[in-house]
Amino acid sequence: MQVNTWQRAPVEVQQRVLSYVSVANLGRIGHTSHYHYALMKRQVRGRVTSTLANWKLPPETLDFMREHNIVLSGSAVLAIVEPGSVEPNDLDMYVPRGGMGEVEEFLLTNSEYVKTGEGGGGVGLEEEEYTSFPFETGMKSVAFFRHRTANSIVNIIETDGTVATTAVFKFHTTFVMNYVTWNAIVCAYPKMTSDHVGLVNTHLLDIPSRMVRCLIKYAMRGFTPLERVYDWKKEDHDCGEVGYCGRSNRYVGDKYTLRMAFNDGFAIVPDVINERVSWRLNSRYLCAAKRIYRPQRGFVATVAHAEMN
Repeated sequence: MQVNTWQRAPVEVQQRVLSYVSVANLGRIGHTSHYHYALMKRQVRGRVTSTLANWKLPPETLDFMREHNIVLSGSAVLAIVEPGSVEPNDLDMYVPRGGMGEVEEFLLTNSEYVKTGEGGGGVGLEEEEYTSFPFETGMKSVAFFRHRTANSIVNIIETDGTVATTAVFKFHTTFVMNYVTWNAIVCAYPKMTSDHVGLVNTHLLDIPSRMVRCLIKYAMRGFTPLERVYDWKKEDHDCGEVGYCGRSNRYVGDKYTLRMAFNDGFAIVPDVINERVSWRLNSRYLCAAKRIYRPQRGFVATVAHAEMN
């Protein structure tokens, strides 16, 4: 389709077409012109607000998230990043350590959510994953809320750190290392996620059963877990030097992370909560054609790698 024909199409038609496009590709489209940049922002904002509306959350939710440095993550955000890839049954809201009470009060006061003792059992993490192995998951506690009439589920996850996004980089695979803030969407491995592949985040030779269950769920929805970046492109590279390598040190503000503000206006700075959050994945095998088991533990920290040396 020629550009002038595309631009003459009704905005509703343009947005309908863009609704099938991954966030990674929306970012590329947005760089082609100011017009497409505005279209891209409108599309992403629409996905976020629709997600909040689908879970019957009040309009004040984004403002509340801004005030308390709260992010959305999990399968619901993966559905924003990759439309049509998953159908989540619940929405995960990550809050900094000590913030659980404020979120509970917000939901009970401003919505029809009530606290319940069980989660939704959707595409996201298993329920025991929330409260078990806090060092590995970055999660301290969880509270489940069910809507009185819609029956939708919101999981409030209190992280064990003061920066809620640190838990995101401890997830089981890279294709769920995405989150939404009050004004932005962040995707740590956009190219891989767009290809529906992701690196497994463990150094253990035998993958824990709780992680296996999660991998199976996503595999059933078309996402392929990989052990090495070599398995993605079948190309040699210097381990630890490429952003998509499981042995590379990364941080939220680096060139490999997709950070996209979705509120109106140009040159809007995306609020990523803390761009100094850094991480390295756990990995089991060297990224070479020959499969060599050489485990390496990863880390998640709240200072960029450049400042750690």
